[in-house]
Amino acid sequence: MSVEFHALSHVVPVRNCNFLRHCKQLCEGTWALVDISIDGLLPNGPLTTCRKRPSGCIVQALPNGYSKIIWVEHVAVQDQIINDLSKSIIRSGYAYGAKHWISTLERQCERISSVIGDTSYPYGGILNEIDLRNLKGRQNLMKLGEKMMLKFFSGISAACASHSWKLVSINGDDEPIRIMVRDNTDDPESPWGVLLNASISLWIPVPPEAVFHYLRNKNTRTQWDILTNGGTVEEMAYISNGKKIGNCVSLLLVTNSQNANQGNNILILQETSTTPTSAHIVYTPIDMASIKMIFEGVDHEEVKLLPSGFTILPSDALYNDNIVNGTLLSIAFQTLVDSSPSANLSVSSIASVDYLVRSIANKIKTALSVLV
Repeated sequence: MSVEFHALSHVVPVRNCNFLRHCKQLCEGTWALVDISIDGLLPNGPLTTCRKRPSGCIVQALPNGYSKIIWVEHVAVQDQIINDLSKSIIRSGYAYGAKHWISTLERQCERISSVIGDTSYPYGGILNEIDLRNLKGRQNLMKLGEKMMLKFFSGISAACASHSWKLVSINGDDEPIRIMVRDNTDDPESPWGVLLNASISLWIPVPPEAVFHYLRNKNTRTQWDILTNGGTVEEMAYISNGKKIGNCVSLLLVTNSQNANQGNNILILQETSTTPTSAHIVYTPIDMASIKMIFEGVDHEEVKLLPSGFTILPSDALYNDNIVNGTLLSIAFQTLVDSSPSANLSVSSIASVDYLVRSIANKIKTALSVLV
């Protein structure tokens, strides 16, 4: 197997690893999955920055239908520390360690359970002409949310060979903004044309839970979200896909009092997710026609998405001569620059997006400064 491991911030380098995987049932109800790198074992084999010593997990079936998981990560890495922001992420294990994989596995199991219609996950809201009791419609909306998350992740992590984004520039010193571009001519799930992705990572001396709850609070969204344009935000519908409050897919309606009578309100599809090792808030504008289409059973691949959002990682750092439980917040913003894939990317487009992302970051830091 050949794998790229991504921490969801461009300040943490991608790890490439080539390894063999062995799966075996040890006894009745117990299985083992073990990986080991092949670097140095094969003549002229590829060299990577991450070598797995025997690593993996043991899965044991429990009488109540649950599973017990024991996970071990034993790796040797050659990490290039880009700046101080990435140090605690790498050393804590939140990026690549066993605690991260366990949290990710648990979160994914919750998502699968919600998609197959587990009634313990609540849903609700009021949408005209859409019945949230429609299980197939809810499943389609959750799949659309997952697709949105994956598209967002491809732009928030460090640049790599498997993604079609091309690096344009990295601007700034303390909190550099990375600008990437791609000419979309063959992806039906994204708008056609020239797409721009800008991301920035910054450390905030506020615990991750407080940052997560602030960013998902509809009442404070107007403080940083340009889509709101000074309007009001209302949660029209939600579908939970996890046990923790905040793990859900939701539809938000932005109403601007200046143009409400003109029918120019904005609908936002958003997914929020939190685990002990990370949290995400991802959103994209969407029209009601696409939502109706999803609930009527049309393939969600027909819906074009341009996601933006945040990743939130625990990160301890020195602040005012004390070690503070803070947050590494990464912000990514995607926009359509030109509907023609052959159009040239202008300097003014780069400067505009650079200014926009820095403005969002500064507004969030200012709002959260009252919690310091």
